[in-house]
Formats: sequence, structure tokens, C-alpha cells
Amino acid sequence: MNIGLWYWTPTIRPSHGSHIHGHYLIKYFTEFGHRVCICWYHDPNPRCHAYRRRQLLKFLRDSDVHYFRLSNTPGLDLFSLLKLVPLLSGPLVWELNAVPDNARFGGWSASYVNRMRSWHRLLAPFVDAGICHTDDQADYLRSVGVRDVSVIHLGTDTTLLRPDLGCADFKRRFEGRFLAVWAGKTAGQWNDLRTLLWAARILERRRRDIAFVIVGDSSGLPASLPSNVYRIEPVPYARMGPVLASCDCGILYYRLGHGYDRRRYSPLKLYDYMASGLPVLAQRGGPVAYQVRGGETGLLLDGTPDSLAAALERLADNRQRARQMGQAARRWVEEEFDWRQVVARKLAVIERVVQGRTESVAAARGPVASYDHRRWREQTSGAIVEPGGDHEMPEPVDGDVDRPGCVVAPQAAGAR
Repeated sequence: MNIGLWYWTPTIRPSHGSHIHGHYLIKYFTEFGHRVCICWYHDPNPRCHAYRRRQLLKFLRDSDVHYFRLSNTPGLDLFSLLKLVPLLSGPLVWELNAVPDNARFGGWSASYVNRMRSWHRLLAPFVDAGICHTDDQADYLRSVGVRDVSVIHLGTDTTLLRPDLGCADFKRRFEGRFLAVWAGKTAGQWNDLRTLLWAARILERRRRDIAFVIVGDSSGLPASLPSNVYRIEPVPYARMGPVLASCDCGILYYRLGHGYDRRRYSPLKLYDYMASGLPVLAQRGGPVAYQVRGGETGLLLDGTPDSLAAALERLADNRQRARQMGQAARRWVEEEFDWRQVVARKLAVIERVVQGRTESVAAARGPVASYDHRRWREQTSGAIVEPGGDHEMPEPVDGDVDRPGCVVAPQAAGAR
């Protein structure tokens, strides 16, 4: 089957968010035996065929199904109108990454959000199926008129991110402290780093055995950090495994209010933390609370700096309990959220849509190969390449990891 992938973001050398998502879509679409057609950029995957923009008509004819990944930025969704051209466009699937309301955190106005909703209502009749990451997103798609909607959570690479990738030298640099990690875009207005930094100041003098590691740039951070907070420059996703596995828990706090706490989200870092064997600390009633099993795979807190500081003290005093929750989190992602399983579920939706198209479109495209997940899983079971075994870690600036507010930089080989 030829899958026409409508995706703005290049998937080469995935670094974060949409890059990672698109990379694994292409990786497993092709490993399951399908051919991916793209029209906006080149991907080195041999089963991924890139078309020039002037070859749009050929791209449309060659694709058996069109898969759109939608975000808060309009543009790609407008190409859904190509369904008006008979016999050129196959079935159309939307994957919704975020509801329009999220655009408010990017500075967009309420009128912009309303225009996005109006566009989606206009385009929904052309959509054969919708894929969402959460129930809230599914409710939104149904509200604009998409009738066939499936909820499929995002995932993680359980081979690239594993608990056994931890680096003993990294722990020694921190003198065996209990390490709480946060990774992501520090300038993202949806992230609540303010509470994390307040908790760090509470623990700064009280508990010298607890430290915070922030993996991200400095754009969203104050000029002066507490002495127990250490920042690592962003590293390539392929090198995140040793960083996360060397820490003891992951923090996932979001800004509450403005309706954000009433929605559910499926951030990649949540599954990356759990794949690395880390218990997750999140806000009770927050946007990811439904994906944290309180007391089993992490802790759900009231969202105040005091509660975060107290939770870290409890885990630091009972590290065995923290490891047990991290092991439970790892088992959960292995069972439910590995990228191979996630993409297989999406392919099942795509296959259903392709098989259900009209006889005229089926005749124009020719026979469609049936998708047998078990057969392709057997054929590609050894296709994943193991990461390097040396597990190199980012080096601290000037080799001084104990300096208050130290900024840890990546090694030259991993710098971008």
C-alpha cells in the first residue's frame, strides 16, 4: 500500500516532538511493508519516495490513502479539499496533534481559534477517519463532524530508551544525589517550570542530596538558577537514553488554568520517562494525570512547590520504592506504548478506510494488499538497530559539575 504522508516537519535526525513522531511513522509504515510517499522534503528511508512539488499530481495518483498530521498551524488541512477531484485522491485520514484552543498558548487570538474550528467544520465531510491521542481530541473531531474517530496514544522507543543505559560516571559527577529530570522546550508557555524552580529553592538548603537536571535551552529560564539545578544543552534524541536512565524520576508539570487543566494530552516525554524506568511526578487533575497510575508508575501531586519538594524527599528517602515504580512504568510502556504497537494501531485504521472505499476508487487504484500485523511483525522482528554500547554522556562545562547553577554542555560529537 502507498501511504501519502502530509507532514510539514522533516523527519531526518529527529530531535523533538513532531520530528520524532514523523520519524517513527515512516520507520514503521515501511517496516510493516508499505511505501511512504512524501511531497515536501526528502527522507533517506529506501521505501520512502519523495516527490518534487511540481509532481503533486503524480503524488496524488500514486497514493492509495492520504495521511494528514494536523497541528495548530493551518495549511495542510486545506489540502483535504483535493477530495473534490474525483479519482485523483484516495481515502483521507486526519491525525490530530492538538485542538485549536492550544494555539492560545502560542499567542494566537480567540478569533484565530474560531477560524480554525470553522475550517475544520468545512473540511470534516472530506475526512474518512480521524486519529487522536486523547479522548478530548476525539470529542473535538466529532464536534466538527468527523464521524469515524479512533483514540491512539503516542509512544516511545523502548529499544532506544531503557533503564540499563544509565551511566555510573554521570551519577558520580553528582555525588550520588537523587536526580529529578525535566526535558523539553523551556520557552513553551504550556510548561510549568516555575513550580519546579520554586521546589528547587525549597530543597536548596534543606536537602543537599536532591538535585534537578533540566535538559533544554536557556531561553525560558531565569538568568540565575538555584545551586541544585543543572542544565544540559539539548542533545539529539538518539542520545537521550543514557541521560534519562541516569536520573531517578521525571517531572511533568504543566501550567494550569485557562482551560488547560481541563484537557488531556499525550506528550512524548511522558512515555520517554517511563521507558527509561523513571517514576513520573505530575499534577493531580492535570493534562497527563490520566496516564500516570498514582502510587504505581508515579505520583500525582496537588501542583504546589511544597508538594513537589515533599514528594522528592519521600522518593529520595526510599529509593527502592522509586525504582519499583519506575519498573512498573517500564512494563506499562512495553505493553502499550512502544512505537511499533502504536503505528500498528494506526495502520489498522488506515487499512479499514482503504478497504471501505468505493468500488470506483478501488478499480482506479487496483487491488490493495491486506495488512497482516502478525506476519509483518515476524518478518521485521530483528529490524531494530540497537544503540551504541558505550553510552557516552554530556560533559560538564570546565569539568565542574558542583558549581552552583552549573550549565552542562553536550560533547562536541553530539552538539547541534
